[in-house]
Amino acid sequence: MPTPPFAQAQRQWYHWFMATARGAQAVRDDRTGFAHIHWENWAPPGWFDEATFQRVARAFDNPDWVDVTLHSYRARWDEAEPDPRSQWLEDKVKATATLSLPAIYIQGSVDGVNPPSASKAVPGKFAGPLRSSNSPAWVISRSARTRTRSRAISSSFSPAIPPTCPTPSTGAC
Repeated sequence: MPTPPFAQAQRQWYHWFMATARGAQAVRDDRTGFAHIHWENWAPPGWFDEATFQRVARAFDNPDWVDVTLHSYRARWDEAEPDPRSQWLEDKVKATATLSLPAIYIQGSVDGVNPPSASKAVPGKFAGPLRSSNSPAWVISRSARTRTRSRAISSSFSPAIPPTCPTPSTGAC
C-alpha cells in the first residue's frame, strides 16, 4: 500500500502509532482505552452509550486481541509479514484489479478517517453496476425512522434491491 498524503496519515494516526514498539505497548497496557477513543472518534453522536461500550469491551480481554489487532494494521503497511495461512487470499486480493459484481458504496459525508475526498478512486475498482451515495452520519437504531431511511436508501439505488422487510419480531416494515 502506498504511503498516504499527510492529511490522510494524520487521520490514520493510530495505524502508525501501533507500528512503533511504544505504541504497541500502550495498546497492550490499555486496550480498552485504545478502543474507546476510536469509538468516540468514529461514531456519530449518540451512537453508543458507556454501558454498551463496556459490554463490548469484554471482547478486548481476549488473549489474542492485541496481537491480532497490531498485526492487522502492521501487515497492511508492510511493517509485519502477512499471516502465511492467509497468503493465498492476500495474493488473490492483490491480483484483482476490479470487481464485476453489482455494488452499493455508501460514503459518510462527515467520516473523520476516510472523508469523501479519500474515496475518489472507488468507482474505478468496480466493473459491474455501481451505485454510490454520499450520506450524512446517521445514528443506527431499531426505530421505524431508521427502517424508513433504509428503505429510502435501498430504493434510491436500484428497484432490484428489495427493502429490508419484514421486521423479524413483528413481521412489519
